[in-house]
Formats: sequence, structure tokens, C-alpha cells
Amino acid sequence: MKGLLLIDIQEKLVSHMERSDELLHKLEILNKSWTCFGFPILASVQYPQGLGPMVPSITHEALSKTTFSCWKDPDIQAALKAIPVQEWVLAGIEAHVCVFQTAIDMKQAGYRVIVLYDAVSSRTKRDKRCACGEMVTQGIRVTSTETLLFEILGDSCHPQFKTISALIK
Repeated sequence: MKGLLLIDIQEKLVSHMERSDELLHKLEILNKSWTCFGFPILASVQYPQGLGPMVPSITHEALSKTTFSCWKDPDIQAALKAIPVQEWVLAGIEAHVCVFQTAIDMKQAGYRVIVLYDAVSSRTKRDKRCACGEMVTQGIRVTSTETLLFEILGDSCHPQFKTISALIK
């Protein structure tokens, strides 16, 4: 079982991200897939008083933070530790700030961390590419949403195969 941490998918931020429509589509697939699998999901929002709520299509209660790294927020760290999962999948924005710092901190805390390249974004391609490249050098796995979902399924006989396949199409 893998946990999913959705980072700062907020209305006021998403519209400024590179390829925002594609990003939201991948995040919605990921969110629905994780729900189908029955895996745990946590979500964060960065300073919601100024940056607003999560996008309406992601319907999880989000923990508020002001730190860039989710791990450095005591409430979010406690929530992560309370879930008996050693592997966390990270998705959200911005790749080179909050996603990057969270991934590095969680890896240093002993978790296995996977970042989904097509489910993270920054305002520029360069920032995203740089952050993802650096995460790889730090031992963090960077892959795609579809690769991970089919890895979890493992077999076309998996009970969720048809549901997940329909979401991806």
C-alpha cells in the first residue's frame, strides 16, 4: 500500500502552472484511482487565507501550512506518521518548492518517496525539470502516473483494472 500526498493544489496557484489543464487531469485520475484502491490520501494547502482553497475537483480536507515542506509542518508530519505507510507518492505544486522540499525531507526521515512527473508542475518547465532531476540524484523515484497505476495493478485480472483503465482513457 502506498500513501498519496496532494500538495497545494489550490485554485489561485493552479492557473499559473505550466500546462495547468493537463496537470489537473492527471491529478483527478490519481485522486480517483487512489480512492478506488482504498489507499490513504492526505492533502495540504499553502497559506489558504491568501492562496485560497483546493480546486473543487479534489475533494479532500486539506491541512493548512505555511512551511514549504509539508514534513516541516507539525500537524502534517503527525498526520503522515499516523498512517502506517512507508512509501508516499507526491503530486501537486510547485515542483521546485513545496514538492521538492517535502520529498527531500521525507526521504531523509526514512520514507520511500515517489514523485509523479506528470502530476507535478511549476510556473516554468525549467524549474520543474531541474527539481525532478535533483530529486532523482537524491534517490527519489520520479515516474509517471500511468506507470505507477499499472505497476500497482500488476495484472489485468486485478479487481480495479477496468475502472483504472477507463479513468486513463
